[in-house]
Amino acid sequence: MEHILQAQNTVAKKSELIINTRQWQLLKNILLLALLCASYSYFAYPKFMDVGYPQIGYEADTIAVEEVTISVEIPDEASRVPGEKIEIIYADPALLLSELNPYYEDGRLTVLGSVTNDNNYPLESAVIHASLYDESGAKIYECDNGTGVLNANGGTGDFSVLCGCSKNPVPSFASMQLAIK
Repeated sequence: MEHILQAQNTVAKKSELIINTRQWQLLKNILLLALLCASYSYFAYPKFMDVGYPQIGYEADTIAVEEVTISVEIPDEASRVPGEKIEIIYADPALLLSELNPYYEDGRLTVLGSVTNDNNYPLESAVIHASLYDESGAKIYECDNGTGVLNANGGTGDFSVLCGCSKNPVPSFASMQLAIK
């Protein structure tokens, strides 16, 4: 009986050893594969990919950052639209238009101005909408443009509404209505 128990223990130890050997072989293969992938990524891949491509380097001393500003060309003063032709509609009484300068020249309407945010919260943008009317009061043209970020409590931002172009001129109008949305 003792002989049978020894044989069973020997078989159990060999089976454990076989499982452990197989697990070790699997782990070794995984590690070898990971090493090969890392070596390829580090050594071989850049060699293959650099052929025929320009070298782009980074040197902190040679990079200059320029601030980009977009400015609207101010039309000739003779083309300015008189203030009595403009009606302003405020959907939000805390958004106020000021320094309003509308110009109409060669079929293009340009409205320049500032908008002030007197709300207790900042706005990502405000849309200035222009509606143009003929002598009878019929709406003949509409356009709009957004402003940039408006800070809360008196934050001011400039705006420009550009309507029409050489291919799609704005018709002559008798009055204008500006609305902030």
